[in-house]
Amino acid sequence: MARTAGQIKERGPERWLVSIFTGSEVVDGKRRKLYRSETVHGSRKAAEKKLREMLREKDTGRIVQPSREPLGEFITRWLRDAVKPRTRASTYESYDRVLNTYILPELKHVRLDKLTVAGLQRVVSKLTEQGLSARTVRYAFALVNSALNTAERWRILMWNPMREVDLPRQRRRELVMPVKDIRTRLLAELERDTWWPLWCLMVTTGLRPGEALGLQWADIDMDGNRLAVQRSLSRHAESWELTEPKTAKGRRTVPMPAETTAALRAHKAHQAAGKMKLRLYYDDRGLVFADELGGPLDWHNIRARNFRPACKRAALTCGVCGKALELTKDGKALHKEDAPAGHAPAPALELLRFRPYDLRHAHASLLLARRVDLKTISERLGHANAGFTLEVYAHAVEGTQEAAAEAIGEELFRGAANGDKQSDRQR
Repeated sequence: MARTAGQIKERGPERWLVSIFTGSEVVDGKRRKLYRSETVHGSRKAAEKKLREMLREKDTGRIVQPSREPLGEFITRWLRDAVKPRTRASTYESYDRVLNTYILPELKHVRLDKLTVAGLQRVVSKLTEQGLSARTVRYAFALVNSALNTAERWRILMWNPMREVDLPRQRRRELVMPVKDIRTRLLAELERDTWWPLWCLMVTTGLRPGEALGLQWADIDMDGNRLAVQRSLSRHAESWELTEPKTAKGRRTVPMPAETTAALRAHKAHQAAGKMKLRLYYDDRGLVFADELGGPLDWHNIRARNFRPACKRAALTCGVCGKALELTKDGKALHKEDAPAGHAPAPALELLRFRPYDLRHAHASLLLARRVDLKTISERLGHANAGFTLEVYAHAVEGTQEAAAEAIGEELFRGAANGDKQSDRQR
């Protein structure tokens, strides 16, 4: 068979190297011929069959020519051509940052055709040994997997080795759900904060932080006690943008309790007074939660300067007398002065790790505990389906299994016994 069409070479007993010519490329000013080769174990007929398959793939344009491009260059091209046109700017920047921080320092010079399962697994182990969380490692290699899947579709990679890589098991973060008296203590501290209307809105509607910060006054119906989620605030680098919700279910109408509406009315009046003072400098974008010049709030700042201190005050307040407590090096909470005899402080140390996003978790968990139906909760949260809502939040509700046991016992046994007794009386 002609060399330019394909050839079969014997490499040992029942072992054959099947090669076909796939084209040529110019490297450093010199033209180099390209071949695709595969090893076949078995008879020569099996090798001839493989050769015909490879030639047929070449004729139909489905032949894969493994690229010698370094992974670093391919990742840059993938981000530019496949990711950037179809994702938000913040998402693109997140991908770029993660890949350049964790993956490319180890693999950027490795050619695509030389990527192996063992090589990728080595990087997974190294990152894990450095102390990175399982979530971070899994996220970084999910991006690698997506990039290599694209390389397969572009027919520059024969097979994605990420399919055989073992990733560390990720443990689900336990949702922090404070008991009622601790919730009351936390809400009391948050109510004293400048941004109480924001915290109140998040815990009573379940909005995501970006959705809350992207609200405009035109989205809020004060008389009807409801709001419309139509956009989300997204920050990237030194800029920001208002983007549409990622899914159709994200665009939704959410009823509010009257207390939230009252907090928003007071906030609107306070904001109007601030506008009057700075009317020459105020850039009114219609945002519900804006800084002193009308721009969007910096989420990281208010989380660090407002929310966390409020949580700390709530956590380190004695539940008996209301006095402040001090956290010692060994994790104990004590009064600043000697407590009266028999007085036991009741700190809420779980609030020290409470996040603003946990207000959304608390909203969903409380509704589940009050037996609000799953479909309604899912719609309020803007989830794609109720199954996802159940997966995330059902385990945070105490008593559901006990209630189920009680219900089935009542239906099958106690209800039947009562029915028999009534029948006996009637007879």
